[in-house]
Amino acid sequence: MAFMPQFVVLDQPLLPQLIILFSTFLCVGVVTDLGYTMLSTTGGQLMTVKFRRILYRCGASSLVGAGILMAVMRRPVT
Repeated sequence: MAFMPQFVVLDQPLLPQLIILFSTFLCVGVVTDLGYTMLSTTGGQLMTVKFRRILYRCGASSLVGAGILMAVMRRPVT
């Protein structure tokens, strides 16, 4: 809840703003938690051997690509 004061306008009434902020925060939390729950229950069915291999190769190639990019990049001259 530490982010709430950043979005409060002091010229407006406080209670309606906090109600909107808290309800939005609660809805986003519930939707993401439900998404994680649904994904975790059906994730075992989705993770076939072929899909897992593709997933591992995509992750490995992105890490290798990032390593090559870091090796090729030069530091700016200060």
